[in-house]
Amino acid sequence: MESQTELDFTDAEALASLKEAMREKIAKQVNSAFERSKVLDSDVFGLGNYFYGKYPAFWRDIEDKGTDYCQLMDISLNIVTSQGNIGLMK
Repeated sequence: MESQTELDFTDAEALASLKEAMREKIAKQVNSAFERSKVLDSDVFGLGNYFYGKYPAFWRDIEDKGTDYCQLMDISLNIVTSQGNIGLMK
């Protein structure tokens, strides 16, 4: 990607700061999308399919509730970022 900033992308501290900013932005967007899906009462992430395949006994308990199970969920994120080809910037 191209950058119009004065950041030195070869500096480890600058890269760590950038990675943290990326993680925060991604977490904000995913949490926002998840909360919006609750408002719309929609399983846009396919959690029902996941439960159906991975936890069939649990799915049998909740399948007659429609998408109400989504209203009761919270999510926990583990976001990993990486960068590559830093040498191409030199």
